[in-house]
Amino acid sequence: MLPAYNDVKHAISSSFDQLEDLRRRLIASRKKLRFALLGIAALNIFCYLYAPNYVPPAFAAMIIMIIVYVVRRKRAVAQFRAAYKSRIVAPLTQRMAECEYDPAARVGDEYVHRSQLFPFRISSIQGEDLFVGKLGLTHFQFSELKLIQEQASSDDGSTHKSIMFQGVLFVADFHKHFEGVTVLTGNWSSRNSRAGKVMTKVSKLLLERKSRTEDRVIKLENEAFNDAFEVRTSHDVEARYILSSNMMERLLDFKNRGQGRYAPIRISFVDSCMFVSIWNSKDQFEVNLNREINDKAAEEIYRELSFYFGLIEDFDLNTRIWSKA
Repeated sequence: MLPAYNDVKHAISSSFDQLEDLRRRLIASRKKLRFALLGIAALNIFCYLYAPNYVPPAFAAMIIMIIVYVVRRKRAVAQFRAAYKSRIVAPLTQRMAECEYDPAARVGDEYVHRSQLFPFRISSIQGEDLFVGKLGLTHFQFSELKLIQEQASSDDGSTHKSIMFQGVLFVADFHKHFEGVTVLTGNWSSRNSRAGKVMTKVSKLLLERKSRTEDRVIKLENEAFNDAFEVRTSHDVEARYILSSNMMERLLDFKNRGQGRYAPIRISFVDSCMFVSIWNSKDQFEVNLNREINDKAAEEIYRELSFYFGLIEDFDLNTRIWSKA
């Protein structure tokens, strides 16, 4: 059971004032640059109207000021985010679970490929906010990921980049070595809308083309589960043992609430791990420089962490019904 926010906020409450002071100083510095930029813009207008000979140097000064403003703004955001993660996210993580947090790292390439959740060519992998730890008996890790595919244009040979996945990959020890591979693909719509059904059908056709030829679709005894997920497996018997009645109910509950309700999700059981991918275009575990630092902002981070730490309890991974062999 995860601790309540009121039980862990004492570890971060002393940082609120320091972070708010830093935020205000960075915003004040940015405002000064903005006023300077407006002044140079006004100078350009004056030179254009009354002193044409001075237009080129005035315009050059404005370009330089714009570059300085953009660079300083990015640095301010990066500085504040780094301070927030070290003083808020890291302490919260340590109080909530036996977990290490590295804001600059991500889940490794080997897990991305082993998961078999991304049946497309991956040209590059980006990511951040890696959490690695243990909750109860279960080892886990997760991070934000962005999977990019590069394609060359047939017309002019230029390269086009497409984001094939953006979200979080969660990896947990399932305490069993699987002989086969089982992959669950969730429907795109929790409300069975017409658009949702169309998107589900299209995505399944694409995935079917890319899936391994020995995999096949199976139906289980839970009709609601069959409506929510397509199950492909290379080991029919093993898949049915994994997807027990209790596990199907837990997966169905996860699919119908929270982020699993509104975002495409896929789940796989490979080697001895359970992999969960959740599409989410929002940068998580981040803070807005323009937003006041207070208890409410920190509690949002707590809720995001609770969602991912809570997956272990959601899927009952601490109950060891198998022994590794």
